[in-house]
Amino acid sequence: MKADTVRIFWTLHQMLAGQIGGKQGLGSTLIVLLAVALIVTPTIMLGSQFGDSVHELINLETSIDDTRVPRHTRCAGCSGRTEAHPLGELNKSRAC
Repeated sequence: MKADTVRIFWTLHQMLAGQIGGKQGLGSTLIVLLAVALIVTPTIMLGSQFGDSVHELINLETSIDDTRVPRHTRCAGCSGRTEAHPLGELNKSRAC
């Protein structure tokens, strides 16, 4: 596999150098820039998507904290009270 990769890049280098007037150094530079672009561009896009996901998660947690839950609710037919949990879920420990 290593030999195949070397053969592919060597052929690409020879072809590119021939197209730009036999300049070996410029051909090598262009291949390296192309490889970097092919690796860096998707990496930046993935990082951006990850950042957006984290930002949405933070906004979701902030919006959950901002919701108000009533201090107590009464069940139908009784005067029992339930206490509100800090995260918004009802604590049924003191229910009717």
